[in-house]
Amino acid sequence: MFWTDKDNLELIRQKYPWFLDTYNAYPYPIQRADAARYFVVLTYGGVYVDLDVQPMRDISPLLCKVDSNVEQILVTETPNMGLTNAFFAAVPQSKTLSGWVHQLPSLANPWLGRFSPHFEVMLSAGSTRYWRHMATEANQSTVVRLPLAEWGACSLCSSSCPTQPGAFFVHGRGNSWHGVETKVLNWISCHPSCLVWVVVCMVVCAAVTMLEKQASHSEGSADTKPLGPALGATKTICAALVSLLALVSLPDAIGFGVMLFVLAV
Repeated sequence: MFWTDKDNLELIRQKYPWFLDTYNAYPYPIQRADAARYFVVLTYGGVYVDLDVQPMRDISPLLCKVDSNVEQILVTETPNMGLTNAFFAAVPQSKTLSGWVHQLPSLANPWLGRFSPHFEVMLSAGSTRYWRHMATEANQSTVVRLPLAEWGACSLCSSSCPTQPGAFFVHGRGNSWHGVETKVLNWISCHPSCLVWVVVCMVVCAAVTMLEKQASHSEGSADTKPLGPALGATKTICAALVSLLALVSLPDAIGFGVMLFVLAV
C-alpha cells in the first residue's frame, strides 16, 4: 500500500494527536516521511520498505524471523554503518516501536542540526538516531537483524550496485532528499584518508603562516636568526605531502584540491 503525505498527516491527526505539533514543525519533508513510516507500522503492523527497493522473491522467510509472541521488530543492517530505516517489519502496537516513536518529540531539534540540515534530518527521526535506539536503547531480545547478505544493498561508496547473490531485494538509485551537503559528507566518509590529509596540510599551512609572520617581524634585526631556510623547508614539506597524496590516491588528491579551492574562495 502506498501512503501519501496527506494519508500520513491524517493518521497522525486521528490516532496520535500528541505528536501532531512535532510532525508539522519538522522543517524538512523527509523528516515527516521518516516519522510517518514508524507510526504506520506501529498502527497496522506489517512491512515498511522504501520505493527504491524491490523484492526479487517472496519475503515470507524473512518475516518468519520475527516472533510475534514477544513483539519483536525486524531491522536491517546497512553496508556503510549501523542500521537503516529503509526496511523494517513489526506487529501492530509493537512495544519496541512504540518506545521509539515516543522519543521523537524530544529528538526533534538535535544540537548538531543547528549547524547542518543533514544532521537535523539524520538525528531527529532519521536512520542515524533510529539506529542508536534500536542498537543500544531498545530491549535487544526484541530486535531481530536482517543480515546484509539478505538485504542486498551496496555501499554508498560503490559506483554501481549489482544484484547480490542470496539477497531478497534489488536496490535502485534512491536518496532523493540528499542535497549538496549530504553528498559532500558521503564523499568524505568514502574517502577518510582525505580527512587525514586535510588535518596534516592545515597544520603545515599554520606553521608556514607562523614562520612568515616571524620572518616579517625579524627583518632588519641583527639579533634574530633568519627564518628563510625554515620557511622554505616547510613549504617544501607541504608540497611533498600533496604530491604524496596524489601518488597514493589520485581521487583523494583531486577532491582535496577542490576542497582547498572552495575554502580559498
